[in-house]
Amino acid sequence: MSYEDRAVEPVARFELAPLEVTATGASLDLARSLPVKFDATINGTAKLAGTGNVVPEPFAADVDIDLAGLPLQALQPYANGTTDLTIRQGTAGATGKLSLAPAGAGRPELQFAGNATFADFESIDNALEQDFLNFERIALSKLKFALAPDSLSIDRVRVVKPFARVIVSSDAVLNVSAVFDPQGTAAAVAQAKADQAAQAAAPARKKSRAQIRAEKQAKEAAARARKLAAAAPPPELKESGMPIRIREVQIAGGTMDFADFNVQPNFAAAVESLDGSITGMSSDPNSRATVKLDGNVGEFSPVLISGTTQPFAYDRFTDITFKFENISLPVFNPYSGKFAGYNIAKGKLFTDLHYQIDNRKLEAQHKIRIDQLEWGEATASKDEATLPVKFATSLLKDADGVINLEIPVSGTIDDPAFRVGPIVWQIIKNILTKAVTAPFKALGALFKGAEDAQFVDFEPGSAVLDPAAAANLGALGKSLAPKPDLRLEVPIGAEAALDGAALAEVRYQRELQSAMRKALPGRKRGDETTPVPAFETLPYEQKEKILATLYTQLSGAAP
Repeated sequence: MSYEDRAVEPVARFELAPLEVTATGASLDLARSLPVKFDATINGTAKLAGTGNVVPEPFAADVDIDLAGLPLQALQPYANGTTDLTIRQGTAGATGKLSLAPAGAGRPELQFAGNATFADFESIDNALEQDFLNFERIALSKLKFALAPDSLSIDRVRVVKPFARVIVSSDAVLNVSAVFDPQGTAAAVAQAKADQAAQAAAPARKKSRAQIRAEKQAKEAAARARKLAAAAPPPELKESGMPIRIREVQIAGGTMDFADFNVQPNFAAAVESLDGSITGMSSDPNSRATVKLDGNVGEFSPVLISGTTQPFAYDRFTDITFKFENISLPVFNPYSGKFAGYNIAKGKLFTDLHYQIDNRKLEAQHKIRIDQLEWGEATASKDEATLPVKFATSLLKDADGVINLEIPVSGTIDDPAFRVGPIVWQIIKNILTKAVTAPFKALGALFKGAEDAQFVDFEPGSAVLDPAAAANLGALGKSLAPKPDLRLEVPIGAEAALDGAALAEVRYQRELQSAMRKALPGRKRGDETTPVPAFETLPYEQKEKILATLYTQLSGAAP
């Protein structure tokens, strides 16, 4: 027996040969249930066997089936219309009860209850011609599937050694989007290129005041609309579409291979040995699924993903934490070379990222710890990188060589301009810029008082530090001690009007004291230790004599 589905391209063909069917108790009463037994080979490889009962008119069936070894390549025509991937290999099998019922019978028109397996699956991305999604085995336990009305429930999904390759192309296109929405992705890329070409070709024109005012009003109106939408109470959601219930998804030995061809040199990293589970998956919008996965980046860098989410409506509720520990920073050289202008010689990265979405409102916390970061050689992009990262790094490091950053982000995912990645990068740039433009403030975070040492004031004509300034300079010294790569230059400024008068007064007092020692009776020559009385307390005659002596001493002539 042959079956062809010409609704897909190319035509899907299934050949059942040989086919053996045995029915007993046949009669002219077509509504009578007939025991049947069948055995067939599909497309020369898969084995299909079944026993049960069939009602000829109206057609209904309840059959226990056993399917083994169905090549998944036979399903390629169904993948062609909606994806851009090629199924290279894989087999499917199932055991359970298949039931068919006529419309209006009070039960689903199609039901299957049993177990299913998919083994040795491999697929490739047609555009990149590389592995896309592979796995060793997927086992579905206690599967219940129904159509008209539709429903799906699975007790356990066990995925063994899954592999997924995620790639950002040179055109900044994510391969996952390109595979599952090839037409939409191609249109978006073409539009982006057309916009860039039009922008490059169009002469620069100064906007009129009316255009600027109209754009400003449009932005303000959009902001008010977003604010009203954010303040509105969330609508009461009800489950729509096919009800789906999956009690548990287990993942064992998974790998995600990530590559970014949008930077030069290309960036590549892999999350390996991914194990864990997702429990309580449901299409009920009020349900919560618990996620707990752990793996490694490289050999010594653990990764932990944990939290709760609504997997079929993540924008309604998500509370997920991503922790990455002991990541070797040189792996990010393609990015550091492009954005910072230097390769990374050494260092470790630790992150604790928390994302919480409640009715499309996002609150994110990014805790980043960078340990023992050292920059290496400059790259070809150094002239384009404007961040003074070496100076900022030295300022931000604490006494143990650690940089701690906390980056909160909040907003609504309804805002098309709201994207977490660019916002986080902009905040990091702001932190680096602030550290460079206000370095004493950064040092003051290590030792109190260092920030106040950026200015040291002296009394006019004096070189003596007051206690507060001495304490601040001491704190600054403690901040600089563990930063041998920082060099501090201290410019000296003088106020001629203030310092000149003060220095003249100091010299006058010094010379006056010397003249008094010489002029007053009873003083031994060269005596500089015996105190002299205050000039103001002396009699007029002595004042006159002392001043005359001082004048002669300074000018060389009698007054």
